[in-house]
Amino acid sequence: QEYIWSNYNGLSKDVKYIDELIKLEKKKLKAKLKEFPIWFVDIPRSSSSTIQSIMWKKLGWPFGKRNTINNNFLVQETSHLLPNHSPSFITKYIIGEKTWETLKTFSIVRNPFTWSCSLWHYNINNGDKKFKNYSFMEFLNYLDSNFKTNVEERKINFNNYRQTDYLYDKDGRKLVKKLIRFENRKDIKSFMESIGVNYSSNIHINKSNNIN
Repeated sequence: QEYIWSNYNGLSKDVKYIDELIKLEKKKLKAKLKEFPIWFVDIPRSSSSTIQSIMWKKLGWPFGKRNTINNNFLVQETSHLLPNHSPSFITKYIIGEKTWETLKTFSIVRNPFTWSCSLWHYNINNGDKKFKNYSFMEFLNYLDSNFKTNVEERKINFNNYRQTDYLYDKDGRKLVKKLIRFENRKDIKSFMESIGVNYSSNIHINKSNNIN
């Protein structure tokens, strides 16, 4: 995906063997999406890992987030072209507009304040050491500085995208057909079951209990 991003922005030249691998994976992706015309645009810190996990159990590659060990080898069950948290404009660019329009696309969106808090806590606990002493306001200012350039020119990183950047193209057109509120678990359950994926009522939903 980084290679495609670099090519898209004219920052690297074509590499023949990588282009061949991309061509093969695109063919594999389109065949699977024809069989199961569904796509989940997974915004980080919005229960995306939970949804990916239950989709993987039902649909397998490339609908989830799972690595397995087979004969002492690590087998990655996610797509190399469409890894976790791929914005919809990148996914559409990779699989093509014709295929994208056939899909039942959906995403889970979260209250911007609690989403920002969750992202802040994640960075403090799992991110670069520089985040350890960031206040919430300092973190928001850091995010804001990352949003100055056009979305298509930003490096692929969860700190470089707003929630809306995962859902819209550069011209402000919404690419995802179904948006479900993170806070409404009943709607999430109902939609998942409508696409044939079982959703347990006690399944994990991201929620920070940190008093800060």
